[in-house]
Amino acid sequence: MVVAQEILRSGQWLLPTMNGELYITKPPLYTWLQALLAKLTGSTAPGVLRLPSTLSALALLVALFRFVARHEGRQAAWLAVLVLGTSQLFVLHARNAEIEMMLTLWCALALMLAWDHLRLGGRWRLAAAWACLGLAILTKGPVALLFFVPPVLVYGALVERRAWRLLTWPPGWLICLGVALPWYLYVWLHVDRAVIDAILQRDILAKVHRKGGAPFYSYLGVIAGGFLPWLAVFFLPGRRTLAALRTRTLEAWLAAGSLVPLVILSLFSAKHGKYALPMFPILAAWTGLRLADWGEQAAPRARRLFQTTAVVMLAGTLAFHAWLAPVVWKHRHQALPSIVARLEAETLPVYAYRARPIQLIYLLGRPVPVVDAEGLAALRRSSRPFLLLADSRYESDPALAGLRQVAHWPVYLKKRRGLGVYRFEPDKPAPVPAPERR
Repeated sequence: MVVAQEILRSGQWLLPTMNGELYITKPPLYTWLQALLAKLTGSTAPGVLRLPSTLSALALLVALFRFVARHEGRQAAWLAVLVLGTSQLFVLHARNAEIEMMLTLWCALALMLAWDHLRLGGRWRLAAAWACLGLAILTKGPVALLFFVPPVLVYGALVERRAWRLLTWPPGWLICLGVALPWYLYVWLHVDRAVIDAILQRDILAKVHRKGGAPFYSYLGVIAGGFLPWLAVFFLPGRRTLAALRTRTLEAWLAAGSLVPLVILSLFSAKHGKYALPMFPILAAWTGLRLADWGEQAAPRARRLFQTTAVVMLAGTLAFHAWLAPVVWKHRHQALPSIVARLEAETLPVYAYRARPIQLIYLLGRPVPVVDAEGLAALRRSSRPFLLLADSRYESDPALAGLRQVAHWPVYLKKRRGLGVYRFEPDKPAPVPAPERR
């Protein structure tokens, strides 16, 4: 949200900034849409800046229904929508102003359109799939390729060799690059190479080789948490999943689209639940097919139990995000208004110590420079008064010694994290007495 604010303030659409510093860590498609909506509505309110995520989630549900209904019927389509719509991680990111939901939309559409081309023909479908892949790259970068290229390669190797033609169609790569490459070329021509190298090292290589990363199986917990209780269908009596993979090619396609990226992501050292989100629509479609198969063979009592579970899941999801979530996550925002009011009442420049207070930057509507111990020492040597924000992780840091704390909030973003506001005022020299007159 801060990047969109600064785009509107500075007019720098191609080289946006965050907190006054160049921000090219992620491509700008999502923030472009945020800024465009803010410009159209005349507001940078949170609801406006979250619209790209919300609209992406709604588009995903519609696309998922149409895709499954086209190939497997409406019952399986409704079940797939039920599975995805009750996934807590999916609903959470539909409400967040983050790029993951839009990335999920483009990656899922690319796989759906590619399958439509395999079964229904039409070069326009294949061209649209590659265009969606280009938009995915323009949303989060080349990492989007792993949700399309490896699944197609694996599916082609194990099921249909002709699927490899999807990747060897030259116009496809030209369409993809035509959508995504112009912005990257602009950055390459206008940004210092050292800055680009630092970003590549920090955001790509470090995530692959970081020491002490989460264990390989971490994403299994993310998937289980996002799809319970529906994943139980893979272990219920009925037509077995492995048998279905051999006889129904769509299930094999969906399995490749969800499991292959899961394995690749698990090899990375840096793991975060939201990184798995692009697999969710494809896994939801696969789960919907399994549920439809089970429903055809299930006893009436089991069907009634399923219907009850579906109602409870839908009602629970609605109730949680409508009424309980604001209470459960109250600690994330309860202190922010009073902190902003306190800072706006001051005329001194404000700095942050070691951590970027992105929520406060958004609410203040202006940059808050971040300083480390060396930068703080330089500020103090300048003998100019200023305010410093430092959360409880750094309150005992020796660099803060001698600063006077003028305000404190015991809960800031996390339940066990506080925030202090420190004031620096240089010592005033003692007044020099006037000479005596004789």
